[in-house]
Amino acid sequence: MLCVAFATISFAQTAQLTGRVTDSSDAVVPSAEIAVTNTDTGMTRTATSNELGYYTAPLLPRGNYQVRVRNAGFKTIECAGVLLDEGQVLRLDFVLQLGAVTESIQVTGTPSLIETSTTAVSTVVPNQKILDLPMLGRNFFSLAQLVPGVRGMGAYTGLPVDSWQTSRAAIGGGAPSANNYMVDGIAAEMTTSGGFLFFPSVDATEEFRVITRNASAEYGRTGGGVVNVISRSGTNEFHGSAYEFLRNRVLNANGFFSNRVGRDDRPALTFNQYGALWEAALFGTRRFSSSTGSRWRNEARPGPSARFPCCSSVKGTSPRRSPLPEA
Repeated sequence: MLCVAFATISFAQTAQLTGRVTDSSDAVVPSAEIAVTNTDTGMTRTATSNELGYYTAPLLPRGNYQVRVRNAGFKTIECAGVLLDEGQVLRLDFVLQLGAVTESIQVTGTPSLIETSTTAVSTVVPNQKILDLPMLGRNFFSLAQLVPGVRGMGAYTGLPVDSWQTSRAAIGGGAPSANNYMVDGIAAEMTTSGGFLFFPSVDATEEFRVITRNASAEYGRTGGGVVNVISRSGTNEFHGSAYEFLRNRVLNANGFFSNRVGRDDRPALTFNQYGALWEAALFGTRRFSSSTGSRWRNEARPGPSARFPCCSSVKGTSPRRSPLPEA
């Protein structure tokens, strides 16, 4: 399967940074310049605090950021290590100290444990978990079952193309068909079954957010939960990877009863899943590219099966069916 997607920034896939700028006496600082720089791509957004000291930097793509606050007569504050996830509204307040603008104060950003700027109840499954946790068939949506309030529906068979049985889930007690599935803010659900219309590969998935309660109006169209997948984008550095995952008869375990009688009844199986990923910057630092391709091959035969009579049939006491009445 080869998937190429072109996406633009939408409200459902971006984050927002907001807060208030004051001085050491808790007086508001208007007209302060706030520069928000994505450390992966080098792109910078600027905002200015208003007469009440508040600022807002909206429509920020998911990523790592450095925030710099400057104003005449105050020392510059630089806050590094600020991670913004999809759909997050992070509040960062700054207290400026008197001094020259050329002087700077280094601050290390720490994530907020409670989001006070939104009422939505949600959980983000980051890229590190998606890559590190074992997944049969590399279906990233199986990790949604780790989110409180999510109950998987179906077998989660591990086949990447099984987009009906492997993507249905009841979120927050709602029906699977009532969920809203999106990829980069674009609707991607199957209206008949309530699952994903297509699955990005694990390597092409940066993270995904599961909203179980109180989704904001920007999502809409749902009476259940919201699942929004963010695909990976390129950075200023070139990255590439290739993989091959193998499952076969030799690596599988024999059945309990087959082991008990000393017989090997493992069915024939050959399952290969392979692909590659590359991402880089194009035309300087303003255009970024990320491409991935994957394929899978499955050759399997079912194991042996047999029917056993019940105890009454063995004893010859099985009740006979009464003949059908004549018309």
